[in-house]
Amino acid sequence: MTGFLCAVCSAPSLAAAMGKFIDLTPDERAAMGQRGRDRAVRIYDQALVSAAYATALDQ
Repeated sequence: MTGFLCAVCSAPSLAAAMGKFIDLTPDERAAMGQRGRDRAVRIYDQALVSAAYATALDQ
């Protein structure tokens, strides 16, 4: 898991998600952060994004 979802425009939902995060241990927070970073690097790698733009422009 890389984060918690909440409903759009819902303060109670956001508060609940924040509460879940606050309840995590420091190690769990660090692991979540690392998984999020790993995902971002994997999905938004410069070479992948550049190739996707090049493909889109060629069409």
